[in-house]
Amino acid sequence: MTMKVHFEKALAALEQLMGENAMRAQTAVNSAVRAMEQGDTSLADAVIQGDSAIDLAENVIEERGNPTFRRHHAALRRPRGLQCSPPDPRRALSPRLPLVW
Repeated sequence: MTMKVHFEKALAALEQLMGENAMRAQTAVNSAVRAMEQGDTSLADAVIQGDSAIDLAENVIEERGNPTFRRHHAALRRPRGLQCSPPDPRRALSPRLPLVW
């Protein structure tokens, strides 16, 4: 299997997981709104209980997605020895100092 085919399969699997999780989240939002409108505490509790499944799926997506893109997307690779640090926050506050990474 070529690198491109492997990447496309991994991407398709991630898109599937993201779609499923988006549907879970949309259902949760709809249920939460309905629970608020109707004052249904048992439905609100069910929404809260279901939130852990959404969080878990989000973690799975991140865990599977990060290595896939690091391996297959050359633009995300850093040359060896290159260190990247966040900008100095003092530079953001001073109009005289240029923002540099």
